[in-house]
Amino acid sequence: MKITTISNILLLLVLFPYISLSYTPYDTQPYALIFSFFIFSILVVKKNNNLSFPRPLGCILLIFLYAICIYHFFSDQLYGYRSLAGYASIFFIALASYKTFKYINVKYYIISIFIWLFFGVAQLTIDKYFCSWLLPRMSSSVTRGVTSLAVEPSYYAIVCIFLLILNDVFYITDKYNKSLYFIIMIILSFQILISLSGLGLLFLTIFFFAKIKINNQKNRLTSMLNRFSDK
Repeated sequence: MKITTISNILLLLVLFPYISLSYTPYDTQPYALIFSFFIFSILVVKKNNNLSFPRPLGCILLIFLYAICIYHFFSDQLYGYRSLAGYASIFFIALASYKTFKYINVKYYIISIFIWLFFGVAQLTIDKYFCSWLLPRMSSSVTRGVTSLAVEPSYYAIVCIFLLILNDVFYITDKYNKSLYFIIMIILSFQILISLSGLGLLFLTIFFFAKIKINNQKNRLTSMLNRFSDK
């Protein structure tokens, strides 16, 4: 299997974490974790320093190892397993993403955004429970927002925030132009609004506030450098 194919499969599994064609008792499906562990196994077999990773991932690994110790000695088996799977996901998915990110085809990211938009708009205009059979559960009502391909409106909004962050990353790394960058930002912001999630609106406000703050600091730094260069 080619590295580009592996990278794009991992991307899609991460961007659609709740979809399951067979019933499972979990909201977040384990497919991204399983596939990430598959990538980790490939890295172990290949060796050649393929397992090197930055320090922040090392900290996550330590937390995961600590969680294993806590699970072994103190945790209830069922709930402890769920928590342990969560810690494992953070490390293995982060490591696999770090190793494969540069091979991602950005068109799959863009297509994923429109898939989330399609199901969100369909639930807004046709039926609140449109294609609910794709999910292990769907928590919505007349007074709540839509969930698209998430199990709750707040989860939908959080996925959109994650996609907004990726939008910045892809734009900064010159994956696409400024026009597409702003179109994606508008589409994702619209999806957060139709989710009617208070948490999502809070995160969206923080996201834009942080962007404004960073841009202001960049402008100040540029202005200072220009003054020094003029002198």
